[in-house]
Amino acid sequence: KQVVLPLTASGPYKMVFETGRDDSFRCLAAIDDIMICDGVCEIPAASPLHCNFERDACDFQQGSTNNIDWTRRNRATPNRVDAIQNNIDALKTGPFHDHTQGRFHHGYYMYVESSTPAQAGDVARLISPETSGPCLEFYFHMYGRQMGTIHVYTRLSGSADLQLQWELVGDKGDTWHRAVINHNITDNYQVIFQGDIGGFLSDMAIDDITTWNETCKVFGGWGDWGNWTDCTASCGGGIQNRTRYCDNPPPPYGITCVGDDDGDMADTEQQNCNTQSCPVDGGWGSWQPAGSCSVTCGRGTEPIERTCDSPAPQHGGKQCVGPGTDTQSCDKGPCPIDGVWSPWSGFSACNVTCGGGIQLRTRLCDNPPPQHGGNNCVGDDDGDGADTDYQECNTNLCPVDGGWSQWLPWETCNLSCGRGTQRRIRTCTEPAPQYNGNGCLGDPNGDGTDEDSRPCQIQPCPVDGSWGVWTTYGPCSATCGPGTQSRSRLCDNPAPSNRGKDCPGDVDGDGREEETRSCNSGAPCPVDGMWGPWFDVSPCNVTCGGGIVVKERLCNAASPQHGGNPCAGDIDGDGREVGFDVCKTGRCPVWDAWGSWSPCTVTCGPGDRERARVCDTAGAEPGAACLGDAIGVGVDTEEETCNNGPCPGGEEDDCTAQGCPNPGILAGQTQEEAEEDGEEKSDNTALLAGAACGGIGVVLIAV
Repeated sequence: KQVVLPLTASGPYKMVFETGRDDSFRCLAAIDDIMICDGVCEIPAASPLHCNFERDACDFQQGSTNNIDWTRRNRATPNRVDAIQNNIDALKTGPFHDHTQGRFHHGYYMYVESSTPAQAGDVARLISPETSGPCLEFYFHMYGRQMGTIHVYTRLSGSADLQLQWELVGDKGDTWHRAVINHNITDNYQVIFQGDIGGFLSDMAIDDITTWNETCKVFGGWGDWGNWTDCTASCGGGIQNRTRYCDNPPPPYGITCVGDDDGDMADTEQQNCNTQSCPVDGGWGSWQPAGSCSVTCGRGTEPIERTCDSPAPQHGGKQCVGPGTDTQSCDKGPCPIDGVWSPWSGFSACNVTCGGGIQLRTRLCDNPPPQHGGNNCVGDDDGDGADTDYQECNTNLCPVDGGWSQWLPWETCNLSCGRGTQRRIRTCTEPAPQYNGNGCLGDPNGDGTDEDSRPCQIQPCPVDGSWGVWTTYGPCSATCGPGTQSRSRLCDNPAPSNRGKDCPGDVDGDGREEETRSCNSGAPCPVDGMWGPWFDVSPCNVTCGGGIVVKERLCNAASPQHGGNPCAGDIDGDGREVGFDVCKTGRCPVWDAWGSWSPCTVTCGPGDRERARVCDTAGAEPGAACLGDAIGVGVDTEEETCNNGPCPGGEEDDCTAQGCPNPGILAGQTQEEAEEDGEEKSDNTALLAGAACGGIGVVLIAV
């Protein structure tokens, strides 16, 4: 890494490079190519970025203040893998593959994991090495129901100020999008990608980061035209189309190619084709008469002809197929036919049975009937087509049937109580039967008299009630298990009347008696299944911040028996149901601020000091621990080296067990504090911190 330090020394000076290490021995610090320039140092242009993360992270660094870091990964993110395994589309977030190599390869990308321990509002920064060029191009993937925000900042070389160049918030669909930023920065700079977590489902990713030494085209570019489609007609004029797509290059997110007014990323043009005239085959015109009918009446034939002019053949079309002449039937009307009588019908029945009558017979002029001007049948003077003949019949005297006289008055009733009868009579005298006529109707013995009777009642006689027969037993009251069935009888054989007594045992006088017996169908009753209580089958997948627990219940509170229904919703009938529930929804505890440093362990030379911080669990999910607190003690400590200045012995002394002299500013000491301690210090000092080292310091000491 190149470092440029502006110096403002007023006289001769010495340059001291110093470094140290902490408790770790894994520390290598090196310097090279030291140059002192008279005037302003020119910083050469940094190399452009061309990073697809396939081999490594391309020297990108995590931000020092990150709540959570960016991660290099291939294939799907863990959140997405979990959603796929549980077949829950609503929980999908993050890409399924990288942008560089595509769906069926294992290319790498950088992403921010949004599940626990990450929380909504956490920030992850990824800082590029120094680069140059006025255009930044990259691809991003923002897919998830709780998607947060991606910010892109730039920071000029040697500056701490960030300049926002681009930002986008929310779900943008399950696809990689291109982004282009023309910032026109001429100096070296760094690119900072910042991801803000929106929630549990907000895995965001970036890939294929490039800086260019020229301004990028903001709009997409049209690709080459495709081939023309087949013509819609082979002759007479048709249309053919061709298409090109906005993919050379594809436009940045939210922008399309110039001229793509409908935003469908495609452009189509058309042209006329096959404009030559089409061949026209000849067609026959309608048939026309060409002579007279062969008969003067009845059906005959006549000649006809047609011409090939509908249409006439053109442009190489075919001649008409078939003959131009033919014959057709003709009809001059039917020839005359004279009528002929059909045979006589049989005589009809006589119109009377006695006293003299007639019977008729008929014939019709229909064998054949007169037609087409032919003559009527011979003798058909009125032209009605019918002829009638008759003869006498049944000339004997008619018999006279007997007739009943009026009824005589009713006689006296034959009983003094109860139902009796009384009668009346009539005679067959109006008229009496003659000439073998029938006797009076209803006079079977032929004595010429008829008798009628009717019931009569002076006063009703008392009648005691008597029970009728028992009905059959009704159905059992239960279709399964024990029940009852009953039968009844009525006091109607006869029913009590005219102050007669009720049936024996009819205490309430309702005229009804009922008896009951037990019954059993012999089959046990069906028992429907009932679900037992839910129980967890897996622990919560997080300790705080909201997660998912898998639950299960069994159909055993009542097992289905004897043809009973399975538990409600048990479609496959396995007696088991699986569900999901949210868990550990309380917030995750966070570390309080660090406490003050303890005094240095030694009074001179290199030593150690430490400080502590406490895990704030107030209002947090019970049992959850702060990040990094694996055993849950709730306290975190850290150490660093300290130096209270050189131990007595002089500047030329060798290093001893008490520590080496420390020229320049002490660790953690400001320029003013050093001057107050009475030590002669340089006018300019630069310190560089190492990852596991004590750092490299450059100290200028005036001489």
